[in-house]
Amino acid sequence: MTPTPECTCSLSIKLAGDGCSICNPELAAEIAEDNRKDTMNTPTPRTDAAAFVASKGFDILDAVTVEFSEQLERDITELNERLIDRQATLMSQSLKISSLQRIIKTIYDRTEGFADGAPDASPHDKLCNEISSKLKLFIK
Repeated sequence: MTPTPECTCSLSIKLAGDGCSICNPELAAEIAEDNRKDTMNTPTPRTDAAAFVASKGFDILDAVTVEFSEQLERDITELNERLIDRQATLMSQSLKISSLQRIIKTIYDRTEGFADGAPDASPHDKLCNEISSKLKLFIK
């Protein structure tokens, strides 16, 4: 029986919305999908024009045929669709980041007042001191 993996991410990483595939499976799935799309290696006449010309038996001057032009148009359309998809993903991530920045700022504002760093501080004040010191890095 294999043990269930546990998340080892720090609180600041979890609050920032990053994290591993255990504590943030949605982000891990998005990243995996983006990597899959980025690493798709589909040779096309545009990316391998010399092989295309040779396989069709064209003279180099005849390489720009209707078929070749149509393939170029399909490739451009596919790239535009991927660009639009990537822009949507980036916009979604931007909205998530903005939301998390507001959450971090709220937590910081609520804990900073208790974080005086006094040696005789209560456990609550010590925790607030630790939280606010770590979140200060994320406050603009």
